[in-house]
Amino acid sequence: FPVPCGKEVKPEGFVAIRGGRPTKLVDRAEFSRLNFAGGTFQKPSKEEEAAAEDLNPVVTSFGRMNPPTHAGHGAVVGKVTELAKEMKAPSAIALSRSQDPEKNPLSPEQKLKHAKRMFPGANIMLADEDAPTIIQHVKNLNKKGHKHLVLVVGSDRVEEMQKLLDKYNGKEFNFAKIDVVSASYRDWE
Repeated sequence: FPVPCGKEVKPEGFVAIRGGRPTKLVDRAEFSRLNFAGGTFQKPSKEEEAAAEDLNPVVTSFGRMNPPTHAGHGAVVGKVTELAKEMKAPSAIALSRSQDPEKNPLSPEQKLKHAKRMFPGANIMLADEDAPTIIQHVKNLNKKGHKHLVLVVGSDRVEEMQKLLDKYNGKEFNFAKIDVVSASYRDWE
């Protein structure tokens, strides 16, 4: 039985069967009207934009990037920059201070120097010495008045990071909204 799910509209097209093969004929004007003029592709209202600004969003990422030469590092930095510009929000890419001879050969200062050279214009910094973890990093962002956190990570870490941040939200920090977004780079590795 049909389930009501919105207002009834005229068909946007028809299916013709020729030689046993179906072909969909679409009324492009009606399709566009239904999907663009009144659909999800509309620009947000002024009220929606104002509400988003009230949350003072910030776009961030946190990682080792030791050394910052991996193609995925560029994807993360690019996605942070893109989203920050789109949202008219500040960005903050924090590099961890981890260092060891095998997996993290560069000192934090060397890593920062190379990252700034590789990604000029990006807001890249070292994690604070008194806030060396991602939880402490986002806690500091929340203390600065940000109520909407957008964290950019590799596609294989989205679910894990969303669970982690949700676990500590309301305990270590208080964001009204947390989005964990994929930089998509691990999809094509």
